Amino acid sequence: MKRIGVILICAAVLLSFSIVAVANTITIVVPAPIEEKIEYGEYTEYEAIIPIYEPQRHELFPVSVQEIHEDGRREIVRVYELNAYQNPADISREPFERDGFRFEVAEITRRETQKRTERTHTEVVRIYTQSNDFNTIMRELAETMYFEVDGYYGVLALDVSSINIQSRGTRSSSHNVTRTREFPHLSAPDTSLIPRTITEGNQTFNLQNVEWRTQSTTVVDYVEMPSTFTAVVTYSGTETRSSNIGFVTTAEFSGTLYRTTTGNTQFVVRFVGARTFGGQDWVGVALVSVLGIFLIFLLIKLIKSPKRIKKGTVQSLCVGLILCTLIGTAQIANAAAPGIPSNGFGRGQQAVHINPQTTNQTVAPSGGTPSVGAFTPIVTTYTYGQRVGRLTVERLGRTVNIYGGATMRNMDFGAAHFSFTGLNHGNSGLVGHNRGSNGFFSFVRHLQEGDIMTLYANGITRRYAVQRVFTINETDFTPLMQFGDNRLSLVTCVEYQPRLRRVAVAIEVQ
Repeated sequence: MKRIGVILICAAVLLSFSIVAVANTITIVVPAPIEEKIEYGEYTEYEAIIPIYEPQRHELFPVSVQEIHEDGRREIVRVYELNAYQNPADISREPFERDGFRFEVAEITRRETQKRTERTHTEVVRIYTQSNDFNTIMRELAETMYFEVDGYYGVLALDVSSINIQSRGTRSSSHNVTRTREFPHLSAPDTSLIPRTITEGNQTFNLQNVEWRTQSTTVVDYVEMPSTFTAVVTYSGTETRSSNIGFVTTAEFSGTLYRTTTGNTQFVVRFVGARTFGGQDWVGVALVSVLGIFLIFLLIKLIKSPKRIKKGTVQSLCVGLILCTLIGTAQIANAAAPGIPSNGFGRGQQAVHINPQTTNQTVAPSGGTPSVGAFTPIVTTYTYGQRVGRLTVERLGRTVNIYGGATMRNMDFGAAHFSFTGLNHGNSGLVGHNRGSNGFFSFVRHLQEGDIMTLYANGITRRYAVQRVFTINETDFTPLMQFGDNRLSLVTCVEYQPRLRRVAVAIEVQ
């Protein structure tokens, strides 16, 4: 029985040493070749045909590769840019090893890129005025103008040196005019004594009317008789006049026009590295080795002189066996898991509430100047755990429910609200998990400047535009201060960096 026990102990020790190596063993099953029978007259041959199960793939190459080395964490981020004729299924998802780490795909995200082109443009503008006064014309011209053509848009500025004022020409008009002439000392009121036409300049006027007046008289037979006459003659004619029609002013507006079109589709593939056996903690490996040597020594003594082995030695042997098994199991777990945040708002951890009034922060990394009493709580009435609103991210198509109170339980169901901040007024602070089945804030790391988020709470709907995304220390509550405006502050964890938090600040837009 003793020898059987020795054999079992030896087998367990060997198992404890090989358990790590087994964890990293990959078994590859190759399909057996298919034999095709080929007959050549009286001879028969068999040709091995290996079937191809994988369809032909078009190899895609990333446009950028980024490696992240922080606090023992390893990530490789590949960015692929695909056109309309390339298939996302051709993106490589195969795991690979590098520098003692095994990298596997953690997530693949898709984003549409925008292509912006520009061109210079000069637009000629014409205006019509009755005056050629420069100041009057300048009042009719704007300094800038918005212009859009062929999908290009932008603002053009007036080039004052290009202003040109010209007359639009003249027009002629005709109308009747009269001239009056007097012809005195006529012997009789006879129209034959009067000219039929007169000329004034280049204009000829015709006789229209004659008025006779007595100029002098003579007494004949005691009767006073007219002796001479004056003819007051009216002549009429047509006169042509020329008048200025007006002025036309041409001016040039110049500037740069832009056009935004949809570019290629980008796929971001994030590989997370887990240490393989060759990259494990060598302290643990050395400990396993020392314990193993000690156990082998005890086994040799037990086999040679089983009667001389004391009871305590057998107990030491059992304890060593248990330690080797535990360390080997820990090595497997460490090799298989890429890592979980150890504190803060990581999944499965308890919430750590720090009184923001005790923090010593004077600079606001989110921009803006803190208002007076920046950490004075804003009174918001609700029951902890009550659903108090919802948040929608338009570009990413994400909607998250909001629950009152920054507790771990609330974060398991959606976004949790910091009770000392505003709720859709002032600075509204929200916190949530960034990974796992309850990673409702996993979208925060994908936010871009200008992204629109809609918050419905307290019966009010406000729209906020992302201003910036940055990281802070876990004890820094500065982004949750009040800045005298309406803003959103989203807080979540940073992968593999338990002492950091990722913050997204969005400012209200109309």
